[in-house]
Amino acid sequence: MIKKKNILVVTAGAPNKISHLADSFKGLFDADIIFGKQFNEKRIDRLKEIIGKGNIYQNRIELSNELIKANKLKRYDLIVAIKGLQISKKTLLEIKKINNEIKFVCWTCDDLALPHNQTKDFIESAPYYDLIYTSKSNNIKFNELKKLGFPKVNFFYQRYSNIFHKKPIDPEQNFKYPEVFFAGYAEEKRFQYMNFLASNGIKVDVYGNGWDRLRYKWRKHKNLKIHFKPVIGDDYAKFIFGSGINLCFLRVLNRDIHTARSVEIPACAGFMLAERTEEHLELFEEGFEAEFFASKEELLQKTIFYLKNESVRRKIADQAFKRCRLNNYSYDDLAEEMYKNIFID
Repeated sequence: MIKKKNILVVTAGAPNKISHLADSFKGLFDADIIFGKQFNEKRIDRLKEIIGKGNIYQNRIELSNELIKANKLKRYDLIVAIKGLQISKKTLLEIKKINNEIKFVCWTCDDLALPHNQTKDFIESAPYYDLIYTSKSNNIKFNELKKLGFPKVNFFYQRYSNIFHKKPIDPEQNFKYPEVFFAGYAEEKRFQYMNFLASNGIKVDVYGNGWDRLRYKWRKHKNLKIHFKPVIGDDYAKFIFGSGINLCFLRVLNRDIHTARSVEIPACAGFMLAERTEEHLELFEEGFEAEFFASKEELLQKTIFYLKNESVRRKIADQAFKRCRLNNYSYDDLAEEMYKNIFID
Protein backbone atom coordinates (compact mmCIF):
# COMPACT_ATOMS: atom_id res chain seq x y z
CA MET A 1 0.00 0.00 0.00
CA ILE A 2 1.32 3.42 -1.00
CA LYS A 3 1.83 5.88 1.83
CA LYS A 4 -0.44 8.91 1.60
CA LYS A 5 1.30 11.78 -0.16
CA ASN A 6 1.17 15.37 0.98
CA ILE A 7 0.22 17.60 -1.94
CA LEU A 8 0.13 21.38 -2.26
CA VAL A 9 -1.59 23.06 -5.23
CA VAL A 10 -0.77 26.66 -6.12
CA THR A 11 -3.51 28.29 -8.17
CA ALA A 12 -2.99 31.02 -10.75
CA GLY A 13 -5.57 33.46 -9.38
CA ALA A 14 -7.19 35.08 -6.38
CA PRO A 15 -9.29 33.16 -3.83
CA ASN A 16 -12.53 33.98 -5.69
CA LYS A 17 -11.26 32.44 -8.95
CA ILE A 18 -12.33 28.83 -9.54
CA SER A 19 -9.60 26.26 -10.13
CA HIS A 20 -11.07 22.94 -11.24
CA LEU A 21 -7.80 21.00 -10.99
CA ALA A 22 -7.14 22.32 -7.47
CA ASP A 23 -10.67 21.28 -6.45
CA SER A 24 -10.04 17.76 -7.77
CA PHE A 25 -6.72 17.36 -5.95
CA LYS A 26 -8.33 18.61 -2.76
CA GLY A 27 -11.33 16.29 -3.07
CA LEU A 28 -9.38 13.18 -4.06
CA PHE A 29 -6.10 13.54 -2.15
CA ASP A 30 -6.89 16.09 0.56
CA ALA A 31 -4.42 18.51 -1.02
CA ASP A 32 -3.75 21.92 0.49
CA ILE A 33 -4.31 24.98 -1.68
CA ILE A 34 -2.44 28.28 -1.83
CA PHE A 35 -3.88 31.02 -4.04
CA GLY A 36 -1.43 32.50 -6.51
CA LYS A 37 -2.75 36.03 -6.05
CA GLN A 38 -3.95 37.72 -2.90
CA PHE A 39 -4.60 41.07 -4.59
CA ASN A 40 -6.36 41.83 -7.87
CA GLU A 41 -3.98 43.12 -10.52
CA LYS A 42 -4.46 45.99 -12.98
CA ARG A 43 -2.48 47.15 -16.00
CA ILE A 44 -0.88 49.96 -14.02
CA ASP A 45 0.66 47.33 -11.74
CA ARG A 46 2.90 46.21 -14.62
CA LEU A 47 4.56 49.62 -14.54
CA LYS A 48 4.70 49.71 -10.75
CA GLU A 49 6.40 46.31 -10.73
CA ILE A 50 9.48 47.82 -12.40
CA ILE A 51 10.16 49.90 -9.28
CA GLY A 52 9.18 47.17 -6.82
CA LYS A 53 5.65 48.36 -6.11
CA GLY A 54 2.07 47.49 -7.01
CA ASN A 55 -0.07 44.37 -6.71
CA ILE A 56 1.90 42.17 -9.15
CA TYR A 57 5.07 42.74 -7.14
CA GLN A 58 3.25 42.30 -3.84
CA ASN A 59 1.57 39.07 -4.99
CA ARG A 60 4.98 37.58 -5.85
CA ILE A 61 6.37 38.45 -2.42
CA GLU A 62 3.28 37.15 -0.58
CA LEU A 63 3.25 33.91 -2.58
CA SER A 64 6.93 33.22 -1.97
CA ASN A 65 6.56 33.80 1.76
CA GLU A 66 3.47 31.57 1.94
CA LEU A 67 5.12 28.73 0.02
CA ILE A 68 8.25 28.70 2.14
CA LYS A 69 6.24 28.95 5.37
CA ALA A 70 3.90 26.10 4.31
CA ASN A 71 6.81 23.81 3.46
CA LYS A 72 8.49 24.48 6.81
CA LEU A 73 5.28 23.52 8.62
CA LYS A 74 4.49 20.43 6.54
CA ARG A 75 6.65 18.06 4.52
CA TYR A 76 5.07 18.09 1.04
CA ASP A 77 5.81 15.36 -1.48
CA LEU A 78 4.47 17.34 -4.43
CA ILE A 79 3.73 20.93 -5.41
CA VAL A 80 1.45 21.38 -8.43
CA ALA A 81 1.81 24.92 -9.79
CA ILE A 82 -1.02 26.04 -12.05
CA LYS A 83 0.84 28.15 -14.65
CA GLY A 84 3.52 29.06 -12.11
CA LEU A 85 3.97 32.54 -13.53
CA GLN A 86 4.71 34.10 -10.13
CA ILE A 87 6.80 31.35 -8.56
CA SER A 88 10.46 32.30 -8.63
CA LYS A 89 13.52 30.11 -9.08
CA LYS A 90 14.73 31.36 -5.70
CA THR A 91 11.52 30.12 -4.03
CA LEU A 92 11.81 26.66 -5.58
CA LEU A 93 15.43 26.38 -4.48
CA GLU A 94 14.52 27.45 -0.93
CA ILE A 95 11.85 24.74 -0.80
CA LYS A 96 14.35 22.16 -2.10
CA LYS A 97 16.62 23.03 0.83
CA ILE A 98 13.75 22.18 3.19
CA ASN A 99 12.96 18.89 1.41
CA ASN A 100 15.26 17.73 -1.36
CA GLU A 101 12.88 14.90 -2.36
CA ILE A 102 9.89 17.13 -3.17
CA LYS A 103 8.59 17.08 -6.75
CA PHE A 104 7.59 20.23 -8.64
CA VAL A 105 4.99 19.92 -11.41
CA CYS A 106 3.71 22.77 -13.57
CA TRP A 107 0.28 22.52 -15.23
CA THR A 108 -1.26 24.88 -17.78
CA CYS A 109 -4.19 25.27 -20.18
CA ASP A 110 -2.50 28.32 -21.77
CA ASP A 111 0.20 28.35 -24.41
CA LEU A 112 3.15 29.19 -22.18
CA ALA A 113 5.58 28.97 -25.08
CA LEU A 114 4.26 32.35 -26.31
CA PRO A 115 5.94 35.48 -24.88
CA HIS A 116 2.67 37.22 -23.91
CA ASN A 117 1.86 34.29 -21.58
CA GLN A 118 5.27 34.23 -19.89
CA THR A 119 6.98 35.98 -16.99
CA LYS A 120 10.63 36.28 -16.03
CA ASP A 121 10.00 34.01 -13.02
CA PHE A 122 8.39 31.35 -15.21
CA ILE A 123 11.35 31.28 -17.63
CA GLU A 124 13.98 31.14 -14.88
CA SER A 125 12.12 28.43 -12.92
CA ALA A 126 11.53 26.08 -15.87
CA PRO A 127 14.61 23.81 -15.36
CA TYR A 128 13.71 23.24 -11.69
CA TYR A 129 10.37 21.56 -12.38
CA ASP A 130 10.27 17.77 -12.71
CA LEU A 131 7.46 17.92 -15.27
CA ILE A 132 5.06 20.26 -17.05
CA TYR A 133 1.59 19.32 -18.32
CA THR A 134 0.30 21.29 -21.32
CA SER A 135 -2.92 21.13 -23.34
CA LYS A 136 -1.18 22.75 -26.32
CA SER A 137 0.15 20.00 -28.58
CA ASN A 138 2.26 22.51 -30.52
CA ASN A 139 4.38 22.88 -27.38
CA ILE A 140 5.33 19.22 -27.77
CA LYS A 141 5.35 19.04 -31.57
CA PHE A 142 7.90 21.87 -31.82
CA ASN A 143 9.74 21.00 -28.58
CA GLU A 144 8.98 24.49 -27.30
CA LEU A 145 8.76 23.89 -23.55
CA LYS A 146 11.85 21.69 -23.49
CA LYS A 147 13.72 24.52 -25.20
CA LEU A 148 12.67 26.74 -22.28
CA GLY A 149 14.30 24.25 -19.92
CA PHE A 150 11.52 21.93 -18.75
CA PRO A 151 13.07 18.43 -18.48
CA LYS A 152 9.84 16.55 -19.22
CA VAL A 153 6.62 17.61 -21.01
CA ASN A 154 3.29 15.73 -21.00
CA PHE A 155 0.22 16.49 -23.10
CA PHE A 156 -3.33 16.35 -21.75
CA TYR A 157 -6.75 17.08 -23.18
CA GLN A 158 -8.69 19.70 -21.29
CA ARG A 159 -11.37 18.39 -18.95
CA TYR A 160 -14.70 19.16 -17.32
CA SER A 161 -15.51 19.67 -13.66
CA ASN A 162 -17.80 17.17 -11.94
CA ILE A 163 -18.94 20.07 -9.76
CA PHE A 164 -19.78 22.69 -12.39
CA HIS A 165 -20.17 20.95 -15.75
CA LYS A 166 -23.13 18.59 -15.68
CA LYS A 167 -26.65 18.23 -16.98
CA PRO A 168 -28.77 20.75 -15.02
CA ILE A 169 -31.31 19.21 -12.68
CA ASP A 170 -33.60 22.24 -12.81
CA PRO A 171 -33.16 24.30 -16.00
CA GLU A 172 -35.42 27.35 -15.87
CA GLN A 173 -38.41 26.34 -17.97
CA ASN A 174 -39.76 29.87 -18.40
CA PHE A 175 -36.43 31.37 -19.47
CA LYS A 176 -35.87 31.82 -23.21
CA TYR A 177 -32.43 30.37 -23.87
CA PRO A 178 -30.55 31.40 -27.03
CA GLU A 179 -31.05 29.56 -30.32
CA VAL A 180 -27.33 29.90 -30.98
CA PHE A 181 -25.04 30.58 -28.01
CA PHE A 182 -21.39 31.46 -27.64
CA ALA A 183 -19.50 32.14 -24.42
CA GLY A 184 -15.93 33.35 -24.71
CA TYR A 185 -13.48 36.20 -25.04
CA ALA A 186 -13.69 38.58 -27.99
CA GLU A 187 -11.56 37.77 -31.03
CA GLU A 188 -11.83 38.92 -34.65
CA LYS A 189 -12.28 35.51 -36.31
CA ARG A 190 -15.03 34.59 -33.87
CA PHE A 191 -16.78 37.88 -34.59
CA GLN A 192 -16.61 37.42 -38.35
CA TYR A 193 -18.09 33.92 -38.22
CA MET A 194 -20.92 34.88 -35.89
CA ASN A 195 -21.65 38.09 -37.79
CA PHE A 196 -21.87 35.98 -40.96
CA LEU A 197 -24.53 33.81 -39.29
CA ALA A 198 -26.37 36.94 -38.12
CA SER A 199 -26.32 38.52 -41.58
CA ASN A 200 -27.89 35.33 -42.92
CA GLY A 201 -30.87 35.47 -40.59
CA ILE A 202 -29.54 33.50 -37.59
CA LYS A 203 -29.97 35.03 -34.13
CA VAL A 204 -26.78 34.61 -32.10
CA ASP A 205 -26.30 35.49 -28.42
CA VAL A 206 -22.75 36.21 -27.28
CA TYR A 207 -21.54 36.38 -23.68
CA GLY A 208 -18.02 37.12 -22.50
CA ASN A 209 -15.40 39.80 -21.97
CA GLY A 210 -13.82 42.10 -24.54
CA TRP A 211 -16.88 42.46 -26.77
CA ASP A 212 -17.48 46.07 -25.69
CA ARG A 213 -14.77 47.32 -28.03
CA LEU A 214 -16.02 49.76 -30.66
CA ARG A 215 -14.77 47.68 -33.58
CA TYR A 216 -17.32 45.01 -32.68
CA LYS A 217 -20.18 47.27 -31.59
CA TRP A 218 -20.13 49.33 -34.77
CA ARG A 219 -19.88 46.44 -37.22
CA LYS A 220 -22.23 43.87 -35.75
CA HIS A 221 -25.46 42.84 -37.46
CA LYS A 222 -28.69 43.38 -35.53
CA ASN A 223 -29.12 39.58 -35.19
CA LEU A 224 -25.84 39.37 -33.27
CA LYS A 225 -26.75 40.22 -29.68
CA ILE A 226 -23.73 40.92 -27.48
CA HIS A 227 -24.44 40.87 -23.75
CA PHE A 228 -21.09 42.36 -22.57
CA LYS A 229 -20.77 39.98 -19.62
CA PRO A 230 -19.74 36.36 -19.00
CA VAL A 231 -22.09 33.55 -18.01
CA ILE A 232 -20.87 32.12 -14.71
CA GLY A 233 -21.74 29.64 -11.99
CA ASP A 234 -24.79 27.42 -12.39
CA ASP A 235 -26.03 29.60 -15.27
CA TYR A 236 -23.16 28.36 -17.45
CA ALA A 237 -24.40 24.76 -17.49
CA LYS A 238 -28.03 25.88 -17.83
CA PHE A 239 -27.25 28.06 -20.85
CA ILE A 240 -25.30 25.26 -22.54
CA PHE A 241 -28.01 22.68 -21.92
CA GLY A 242 -30.88 25.02 -22.78
CA SER A 243 -29.47 26.61 -25.94
CA GLY A 244 -30.19 25.09 -29.33
CA ILE A 245 -26.61 25.23 -30.63
CA ASN A 246 -23.42 25.93 -28.67
CA LEU A 247 -20.66 27.35 -30.83
CA CYS A 248 -17.11 26.37 -29.96
CA PHE A 249 -14.47 28.64 -31.48
CA LEU A 250 -10.77 28.20 -30.89
CA ARG A 251 -8.54 31.04 -29.72
CA VAL A 252 -6.19 32.10 -32.52
CA LEU A 253 -3.98 33.97 -30.04
CA ASN A 254 -3.39 30.75 -28.06
CA ARG A 255 -2.92 28.48 -31.09
CA ASP A 256 -5.78 26.29 -29.85
CA ILE A 257 -6.52 22.95 -31.49
CA HIS A 258 -9.08 22.27 -28.78
CA THR A 259 -10.16 24.35 -25.80
CA ALA A 260 -11.94 24.13 -22.43
CA ARG A 261 -15.38 24.47 -24.04
CA SER A 262 -14.56 21.51 -26.30
CA VAL A 263 -15.25 19.27 -23.30
CA GLU A 264 -17.39 21.51 -21.09
CA ILE A 265 -20.21 21.82 -23.65
CA PRO A 266 -20.70 18.04 -24.11
CA ALA A 267 -20.27 17.52 -20.35
CA CYS A 268 -23.28 19.79 -19.78
CA ALA A 269 -25.27 17.76 -22.37
CA GLY A 270 -25.26 20.65 -24.81
CA PHE A 271 -25.16 20.31 -28.60
CA MET A 272 -21.72 21.45 -29.80
CA LEU A 273 -20.88 22.88 -33.21
CA ALA A 274 -17.11 23.41 -33.21
CA GLU A 275 -14.21 24.12 -35.53
CA ARG A 276 -13.00 20.89 -37.16
CA THR A 277 -9.54 19.89 -35.92
CA GLU A 278 -7.67 16.62 -35.35
CA GLU A 279 -8.03 17.01 -31.60
CA HIS A 280 -11.77 17.67 -31.76
CA LEU A 281 -12.19 14.58 -33.94
CA GLU A 282 -10.17 12.59 -31.41
CA LEU A 283 -12.44 13.70 -28.57
CA PHE A 284 -15.83 13.27 -30.29
CA GLU A 285 -17.12 11.47 -33.36
CA GLU A 286 -18.40 13.84 -36.04
CA GLY A 287 -22.11 13.61 -36.71
CA PHE A 288 -22.59 11.20 -33.80
CA GLU A 289 -21.38 13.08 -30.69
CA ALA A 290 -20.74 16.59 -32.04
CA GLU A 291 -20.70 18.56 -35.26
CA PHE A 292 -17.82 20.45 -36.83
CA PHE A 293 -17.20 23.10 -39.50
CA ALA A 294 -14.25 24.40 -41.50
CA SER A 295 -15.73 27.49 -43.15
CA LYS A 296 -18.39 30.16 -42.66
CA GLU A 297 -20.53 28.47 -45.29
CA GLU A 298 -20.37 25.07 -43.61
CA LEU A 299 -21.12 26.69 -40.26
CA LEU A 300 -24.21 28.37 -41.71
CA GLN A 301 -25.40 25.20 -43.46
CA LYS A 302 -25.14 23.08 -40.30
CA THR A 303 -26.65 25.77 -38.11
CA ILE A 304 -29.74 25.98 -40.32
CA PHE A 305 -30.08 22.19 -40.43
CA TYR A 306 -29.73 21.55 -36.70
CA LEU A 307 -31.98 24.42 -35.66
CA LYS A 308 -34.71 22.67 -37.65
CA ASN A 309 -33.95 19.23 -36.18
CA GLU A 310 -34.15 19.34 -32.41
CA SER A 311 -34.50 15.57 -31.92
CA VAL A 312 -31.30 14.90 -33.89
CA ARG A 313 -29.55 17.65 -31.96
CA ARG A 314 -30.59 16.20 -28.61
CA LYS A 315 -29.52 12.69 -29.57
CA ILE A 316 -26.04 13.89 -30.55
CA ALA A 317 -25.72 15.92 -27.33
CA ASP A 318 -26.77 12.94 -25.19
CA GLN A 319 -24.20 10.69 -26.88
CA ALA A 320 -21.43 13.21 -26.25
CA PHE A 321 -22.53 13.53 -22.62
CA LYS A 322 -22.18 9.75 -22.22
CA ARG A 323 -18.75 9.73 -23.86
CA CYS A 324 -17.46 12.32 -21.40
CA ARG A 325 -18.33 9.99 -18.54
CA LEU A 326 -17.31 6.72 -20.16
CA ASN A 327 -13.96 8.04 -21.42
CA ASN A 328 -12.93 9.68 -18.14
CA TYR A 329 -12.86 13.27 -19.42
CA SER A 330 -13.17 14.92 -15.98
CA TYR A 331 -10.65 16.85 -13.89
CA ASP A 332 -11.00 14.16 -11.22
CA ASP A 333 -9.81 11.61 -13.78
CA LEU A 334 -6.92 13.90 -14.78
CA ALA A 335 -5.83 14.39 -11.14
CA GLU A 336 -5.78 10.61 -10.67
CA GLU A 337 -3.76 10.18 -13.89
CA MET A 338 -1.26 12.80 -12.74
CA TYR A 339 -0.95 11.21 -9.29
CA LYS A 340 -0.24 7.77 -10.79
CA ASN A 341 2.20 9.18 -13.31
CA ILE A 342 4.17 11.07 -10.65
CA PHE A 343 4.16 8.54 -7.80
CA ILE A 344 3.50 5.11 -9.29
CA ASP A 345 4.50 4.71 -12.94
